[in-house]
Amino acid sequence: MITLTTTTLPDPPGLVVDQFRVAGGGPTALVLPGFGRTADEFFFFTALLLHNGLSVVVADFRHHPGRSSGDILGFTVSEQARDIVALLGAFGPDVVLATSLSFRSALRALAETPSASTLVGIVPVVSLINTCTVVTGIDWHEAQHDLDHQPRVLDVDGFAVGIALVEDALEHDLATSESSCVDVARVAGPVHLVAGSSDPWVDAVDLRSLADAAGCDVTTLDGAGHDFSRSLRRARTLFTTAAGRAIAGRSAEVRSPLLNDVIEARAELLLEGSTTRLDVGA
Repeated sequence: MITLTTTTLPDPPGLVVDQFRVAGGGPTALVLPGFGRTADEFFFFTALLLHNGLSVVVADFRHHPGRSSGDILGFTVSEQARDIVALLGAFGPDVVLATSLSFRSALRALAETPSASTLVGIVPVVSLINTCTVVTGIDWHEAQHDLDHQPRVLDVDGFAVGIALVEDALEHDLATSESSCVDVARVAGPVHLVAGSSDPWVDAVDLRSLADAAGCDVTTLDGAGHDFSRSLRRARTLFTTAAGRAIAGRSAEVRSPLLNDVIEARAELLLEGSTTRLDVGA
């Protein structure tokens, strides 16, 4: 049996969290959606983890689409890190699975807390300034020295985001791969990286530098990248590989639920607050 509870944390105010509990206890995974994505959009990943016996916590970040407070125009990485610190404190997850830009925020959050959670980065953004240069078409290596003359609103993956995204990252030392390497060295738990071979948003040199600083390997999936949502096969492969890192030592292989069961389980959870559809532990 899987049960769903939705809560709103008081600090930071307006952070809406879904907690999926698997009967009988067991490890808890904190799922952190990528930039501009919601908890609902990551339900397949949630279902995959539930199907393999992990309870799951997943939030709609503040200043994002979804149910939490704030507008994406005001999104900053330091505030996202604040959300993650609150989630770590409230739920004490055994493993944190962070996709894309939320990985950078998770690095900072885990570096600043005593949590020993395992961190799994999925197509992880290592250098915000490099990724923003590719995504926005503005060379932020140069533009950072003349921020007053840059556009006040940026197009980031189809979302209108304020230039505070860049200003905040520079102010809080969240912008570069070097700062990521400093943070990962302070993370208490193990780190695993799952990347794609076709990902212009994540520089391979940055990723290698981070892996060296963390003392970990990079699992690189052929053909995968930030566009994984356009292909169910690639998304399944990416998330199954990440789930394998999350349950390492507990299971010989990751079992993938049937798509129809995922859809029906989601409906049951929304309507009834519980489901047996994902056949946990079978």
